[in-house]
Amino acid sequence: MEDLIKNKNLVERFFGYFPSFHDDEVLTVILSHKGPSVSFQILASEWINGVDGQGRVIRGKTGIVTFKLNGVSDVELDGLSEHNYLLGIDVERYENDNVEVRLIGSTEFGARIVAKTVMIESVTDSTIQP
Repeated sequence: MEDLIKNKNLVERFFGYFPSFHDDEVLTVILSHKGPSVSFQILASEWINGVDGQGRVIRGKTGIVTFKLNGVSDVELDGLSEHNYLLGIDVERYENDNVEVRLIGSTEFGARIVAKTVMIESVTDSTIQP
């Protein structure tokens, strides 16, 4: 998967590895006619075993990871809601030298995007808590 994502080193530098995005949350999805392109932001966290004094799961480093897909030819978006938690992300080669990205939701949310390229646009430190 990671070899299909340009600039994945930005995520690896921030977290020390490339995460699965399991239990992370999609914050935004932006469709643009330029390219055409799709951008989405994920609130990604290191999940540490254990809970704090209030019974909440302890998080390690937390950041907002911005993906940008260019040359988009197909988009399917289902169940967008107030909280769009993920089981994970699949990125695979697709027909005609395209890449297929699937955001696999743990709730009703889900997305499928076919594009020419997938890149990490930025990773920013965040203290936002879902």
